[in-house]
Amino acid sequence: MNQQRKAIIVQPGQGSDLHLFGDVISVIVPGEQTEGSLGVMFGTTPPGGGPPLHVHANEDELFLVVEGRIEYFADGQWTEVGQGGAVNCPAGKTKSRKRSRAARG
Repeated sequence: MNQQRKAIIVQPGQGSDLHLFGDVISVIVPGEQTEGSLGVMFGTTPPGGGPPLHVHANEDELFLVVEGRIEYFADGQWTEVGQGGAVNCPAGKTKSRKRSRAARG
């Protein structure tokens, strides 16, 4: 029997932090809370931070650049994206990001 999911409200500071590849990733809404339909994270990438090239087999990723400029690898090339920009990386595609100066998003 399917039960309707309830709204999820997360107050500032309630997420849990992960430290990966020099980044700080705040997990705001983990996928487990949405039955795997969505996960929400907020990342801060310091100079030189960012993951190596990688692929997620099952998850699409959407990146919003909140502050500064950051480079994203998608579709075989690096593209710099500025504040207010967005990048959608479908599952199964090789991707990465890198930052030359501190950025959030």
